[in-house]
Amino acid sequence: MLQIQDESAFIKFVRATAACTGNILNMSSIAEVCGKDVKTVQVWLSVLERSGLVYLLQPYHNNFNTRLARKPKLHFLDTGLACWLLG
Repeated sequence: MLQIQDESAFIKFVRATAACTGNILNMSSIAEVCGKDVKTVQVWLSVLERSGLVYLLQPYHNNFNTRLARKPKLHFLDTGLACWLLG
């Protein structure tokens, strides 16, 4: 799906996403951990989402504008893989 030149940065990215499972998504902190920019993190996250490894749970609020402004929660769907990545 994706041509990855820096494999070690991608592994750091996957481990950072596993560490953030169940929490509100903060792409800038993930980008800081793996040493890439936020656009690269967005592309890599979309690949993980399309492959079925992560799910972005969109927030729900009665006010539609508040719903758009809030950030989604990141959930790793394979909890065994998430635990293995975290050691």
